[in-house]
Amino acid sequence: MHIKRYILPVCPQVWAAFLSVILVFAGCKKEATPPVWTRKADFPEPTGSSKVPIEAFALNGKGYFLNKSYSEKGFWEYDPAADTWQKKADPPAVLGVGAATFAVANKGYLFYDGASTTAPNDLYEYDPATDKWTLRSEMPAVSRFFPTAFTIGSKAYVGLGVRSGLIFGLTDFYEYDPATDKWTRKADFPSDKRRAGLVAFGIGNKGYAGMGLENSTAKYKDFYEYDPATDKWTAKRDFPGEGRFGPVCFAAGGKGYAGMDDDMETAIADFWAYDPGSDAWTKQMEFVEGPRPEAAGIFINGKLYMGMGYKRSEQTNTYQSDWWEYPIR
Repeated sequence: MHIKRYILPVCPQVWAAFLSVILVFAGCKKEATPPVWTRKADFPEPTGSSKVPIEAFALNGKGYFLNKSYSEKGFWEYDPAADTWQKKADPPAVLGVGAATFAVANKGYLFYDGASTTAPNDLYEYDPATDKWTLRSEMPAVSRFFPTAFTIGSKAYVGLGVRSGLIFGLTDFYEYDPATDKWTRKADFPSDKRRAGLVAFGIGNKGYAGMGLENSTAKYKDFYEYDPATDKWTAKRDFPGEGRFGPVCFAAGGKGYAGMDDDMETAIADFWAYDPGSDAWTKQMEFVEGPRPEAAGIFINGKLYMGMGYKRSEQTNTYQSDWWEYPIR
């Protein structure tokens, strides 16, 4: 059987032009669309100078937000899937401005401000299934506010902070096990620099903490890794940007993120990512609304949600209620 091949009588110049076009398109790669900030439903409290800062944690795909005040309680849940806010049961007492939170084992935990007259150093557990707060065992240490907290696996680690009367210098750290409701003293933070408001997060089976502010004067850039298997701290590479106090922190995709700053005198709006594999910091995005001291932030399902905080102006610092979403890639 004979097979005939037919070739269109096209001149060589036309074929060459046609092939060049094909090669150009074959070599093209679609540019990834850069992530952008998207405005979401505002926090349902009025803005103004009387508004108080917020302490936040993420749990089971939702965000939870507490008033940080010595006179006013408040607790809300944010559902990013529905972009809605819902009022929840208030904690038993006012938090104070130096409280801390963490989430582990499907529960949220509130570590009270040590300057609180009603609940110094108390630890309360929040169950979203029942919308109830339960008192847990108190950390066996001196009361404090602005402590540092991070989680590794099913346990939490809390330490550092400031004693009542703005006495800096605490370096002790404790492990909390929700399964047994017990605190265990661990190795002290390795630096003798007195500080509060540190960058802190857990990545895999290690914890990370550093930077912070000393007595409202000096900001540090040193950074450390904690290994619970050996109960040891190891110095890592210093942070290359401006030192941070009370930043928005979270872990995502095997990296730790830190951004913004609570210092009312600085203008910081950037975020940085820390890669423990290379021990390197890389500058990332900037918040779309610029510097925002006391901003609240959480990480849920691949996205950063943040907002609120103080908007600085020449006349006054006005607390905001805006809320934004940013995909982390």
